[in-house]
Amino acid sequence: AGSIGRSVQLLGNFYRSNIKNMVIHHYDVEIIPQKQMSDDNKEKWLKRISYPILKYYVSNHDLMKKKLCFTDFRKNLYIINEKLDLLKYPRTSTDIPVDGGKETVHISLKYSATVDLSNINNYYANKSKEVSINEIQILNNLVNYTLHNDFSPFGRGFFDSKGQITVSASNETYSFA
Repeated sequence: AGSIGRSVQLLGNFYRSNIKNMVIHHYDVEIIPQKQMSDDNKEKWLKRISYPILKYYVSNHDLMKKKLCFTDFRKNLYIINEKLDLLKYPRTSTDIPVDGGKETVHISLKYSATVDLSNINNYYANKSKEVSINEIQILNNLVNYTLHNDFSPFGRGFFDSKGQITVSASNETYSFA
């Protein structure tokens, strides 16, 4: 609703979604190349290779078998309703198929947090007044992971029937409208 330029008709598709009550265990992922690189080259390498590495790791590694999990394909791994036994696999060396060849990488996982997404349902049922920034970020990563395999998403956002979502992180509160 601006005062400059010509008006246009905008069509958006919105759909209601239900979120199962689930506990998400968040892990930080460190991907280390076998060959030595400068920090700048390592960052470029990670941008190029983190997607195929994490996709392969989540689908094929023994630690992930029979686990419901998702990733942001960068530096975060999420396991639904079940914590990982990191003592069994503190650091993994894996040959991963990349660009028609194989790349040997070391993957380390570090437990970060446990987040209960039932609070989002409580918010919509008017049982809670706030949603944490972690809950929204994890939900965002779950939706992106789900869509990423079959679609190329273009723009997205979380909107609620009340007109806004209030998100709190420590002493800060954010509103999304």
